[in-house]
Amino acid sequence: MATGIGNDTAILMYYAPATFQNALSYYKKVEPETAIAKTIQKVAPVMSHIYKQIRAMEECNEGVVIAFIADIAKVAMEPEKLMLSSEIQRVGNDFIVTRGG
Repeated sequence: MATGIGNDTAILMYYAPATFQNALSYYKKVEPETAIAKTIQKVAPVMSHIYKQIRAMEECNEGVVIAFIADIAKVAMEPEKLMLSSEIQRVGNDFIVTRGG
């Protein structure tokens, strides 16, 4: 069984590959020479922010939880619209993350 770091909580960002791929596809069209760097610069802070928000929740104590970020992946199709605000809803032992406004 996979465990996390620190308090033994592992957070699986479900749809993370799609989020990166959507942003990369966008940047390959508009800035092909810097597409990878732009993708990382735009997506990594958003993923980190989501991770920190989940880790800060009292009820996120230990085990493996899934953060469903499909909404964030959709927004990444136009990565300039990605924001560091998101809404996180607890569903059982997992989370649904949607774009905040």
